Amino acid sequence: MSLYTGERSAIVILFLIIVLSYLFVKGFYKIKLYSFIFFSIITILIFAFDKEIRFRFFEQTIYHQILQNKKIYLFSEQHQSHLLVAYRIFKDHIIFGSGAKSFSNLCHQEKYNEGIPKVPRDDGSLIYLSCTTHPHNTYFQILSETGLVGFAFLITILIYLFKRFFYLIKIKKIQKLNLEEYNFSIMLNILFLAYLFPFMPTGNFFGNWLSVAYYMPVGFFLYSIDLLKNK
Repeated sequence: MSLYTGERSAIVILFLIIVLSYLFVKGFYKIKLYSFIFFSIITILIFAFDKEIRFRFFEQTIYHQILQNKKIYLFSEQHQSHLLVAYRIFKDHIIFGSGAKSFSNLCHQEKYNEGIPKVPRDDGSLIYLSCTTHPHNTYFQILSETGLVGFAFLITILIYLFKRFFYLIKIKKIQKLNLEEYNFSIMLNILFLAYLFPFMPTGNFFGNWLSVAYYMPVGFFLYSIDLLKNK
């Protein structure tokens, strides 16, 4: 479905989840093999016969965005302008940031848009290329809107997830968890690590959709932590 909707970030997240689950989820070897073959064939067929999808994921991504106007951009010229303005906002609000959901208001200010062109709106007025509802990257959004305080909290969570990930792999070797408990715990860890993958455009961290994606699995994650405490 993500292929047909053109959600390239969703494809990256899905790819990370699939690869990590194939590597670290134990058992189900035949299911993993057959599903890998099935999805590989389906993906190849979609790219082979659907020119629009192939154009969006390859030609448009590489030549119309990353290599736009004979320059190399991070994701695209527009995405790079989002990140640049977010960084400039952060420099003015280093400790506590500019406030949640404030990017859409501050991105209009000229002092944050030096060297960034203006583009026409549908109504004919001009707006800076950088202006949008959020910086389109979780780490830059947290940095600009919540400052070092919020960013430190995010990095602490990320470090904890990595430590727990490697700890789960280690304890499985001494059978501290049974197969079902281990797979349940490792998949939740993989899910959050994929969501927090830094090198891709993302949605609004303070928006409804991402809030659901982040917070719904939290209860299950806390339960997986409790599993280990009771061993």
